[in-house]
Amino acid sequence: MSSTVPNPAALSSAKLRAALAGIPQQPTTEAVDRQPRRVTFFVRGVPVAIDEPEWCTGHEDLHVSNLSDVVHFGASVELPVPQPDGTAMPGMEVYIAQWPFAEPGSNNKPYMDVVDDETGERAALDSVAGLAHADRIRAYADEVERKARQLAAYEAVEGAR
Repeated sequence: MSSTVPNPAALSSAKLRAALAGIPQQPTTEAVDRQPRRVTFFVRGVPVAIDEPEWCTGHEDLHVSNLSDVVHFGASVELPVPQPDGTAMPGMEVYIAQWPFAEPGSNNKPYMDVVDDETGERAALDSVAGLAHADRIRAYADEVERKARQLAAYEAVEGAR
């Protein structure tokens, strides 16, 4: 039986993406794809071109008072809590952010912002803390699943009566 997809080891990444066009792709890190985008901010009306990280989703307002007001935001991932009536109560939101021209003494590197949607409290995490947080979420999800299965077993017994 012959395969219609060539040996992946013999393909360039562009050819491989073309051969597997129906499968969603992760962002590439090839040099041609890493060329910085530039965005022009207007600092008190003066145009200033700034490199924009590839993960930045754009800017709502390009007019700022100071360079320290420039912020990059990545795509948001939200985890609302569903309600029986089909609505959802606030949960958690996570995205990457960076204040590249933060005031002296501040961190100007990208970080993961974790926001409690109800209280507005936030935590700024680096990649290690972000991965640890993901591990805690997985453990929490396992506990939620155990509780849901426990409830389902109880409902099955009660429904049989």
